[in-house]
Amino acid sequence: MDEMIKKNFENLLPAFIAAFAKRQDLSDAEIEEIRRIIKK
Repeated sequence: MDEMIKKNFENLLPAFIAAFAKRQDLSDAEIEEIRRIIKK
């Protein structure tokens, strides 16, 4: 996973998350979970 992020998203986790979120219909609960994880 780390290698994919480095290669495809220039090692930028926010770019990876944005690309993932655009391709998914995330529920409100999933969005909140992502926010909680990021805050850690």
